[in-house]
Amino acid sequence: MAIDLISIKGFRNIIDSTLKLNKFNIIHGNNGSGKTSLLEALFFLGRGKSFRTNKVKNLINISDNNFTIFSKSKITGQIGIRKNISNDLEIKINHEYTRNISSLSKNLPIQIILPNCHLLIEGAPNERRKYIDWLVFHVKHELIPLWKKHQKILRQRNLALKNRLPKNQITIWDNELIRITEIINLERIEHIKNIGVELNKLSKIIFKEKITFLLKYNQSWDKKSDFGSSLKSYYEKDRDRGFTNIGLNKSELKIYSVSDNNTKYDVKEFLSKGNLKLLAVILVLVQLKIFIDNRKNHIKPILLIDDIFAELDETHVKNILSVIFNLDLQTFITTVNDPNDGRILKSFETEDLSMFHVKQGNFYLSNN
Repeated sequence: MAIDLISIKGFRNIIDSTLKLNKFNIIHGNNGSGKTSLLEALFFLGRGKSFRTNKVKNLINISDNNFTIFSKSKITGQIGIRKNISNDLEIKINHEYTRNISSLSKNLPIQIILPNCHLLIEGAPNERRKYIDWLVFHVKHELIPLWKKHQKILRQRNLALKNRLPKNQITIWDNELIRITEIINLERIEHIKNIGVELNKLSKIIFKEKITFLLKYNQSWDKKSDFGSSLKSYYEKDRDRGFTNIGLNKSELKIYSVSDNNTKYDVKEFLSKGNLKLLAVILVLVQLKIFIDNRKNHIKPILLIDDIFAELDETHVKNILSVIFNLDLQTFITTVNDPNDGRILKSFETEDLSMFHVKQGNFYLSNN
């Protein structure tokens, strides 16, 4: 498993809890009891940030001035995080301190499915770029420094454009920007091809009806031209607008459903809200499957699912869980309902399951 044990102190309403975990973990309890706080702590352990807020004071329990999250695993060893009210972050991996947040994702690749997961499809293009890039940088961690360099160069170039500096002080950044853009763009294209193949495989399992999907990647510059030539041709427009108009930060992923007569429909306009959520769930599962198939070690990813099954019927829940069972990952599922009475538990036919009942930030093992 990715994590055998987690200890949380001073995080949200979790004052001090230690949980021995299983491959599948169901967390149930009333709203506000601490279910999502557990997922948030796990997410923080793998990303170094929250999926709910950027304000540290909202994460630290009112009775404390810092929080700590600690995990143990036979595979990844020990990982610890401490963050205080001053926003100082302390990371310790296997008894060694590090300032590198990306080392967390390298040891604990983690993804989450939230009730608003449909925003992956209906939200801004940045949501879909982040989706692609999670896969790109988790499969090839060596590209992370390149991405950081790309972002720094782009900021410098845009600042030069905004301040209307001489041309030689703007284009001085272009050669390295071109080199990095072409490397990462090729990785994106390759992963999008793989996502498209796996998406149609899993959609046949999860959707009740047959739906064929097509992914189109708009790289924001002419496909018949290389990025370097396009960047050069856009120079005057960049000068006029004060920022770089093409590149990795302007690319877009479009998702279409395809009819039997090969007519394409934008899924945002064609699918119902419920089916858009199902599609978003499938996309995350596809992402994790490709990561598992391409990983170079025994690191297992973590999937967090926050209270989305209440909106799905029993067949879709069963189909989603059947896919999850066949993936080599660790899963955490929250639900308001008692799983003994719901559809989730009916789908589990495994001993690798633990259920936790949450009350006011305290977790009680509730397996029958």
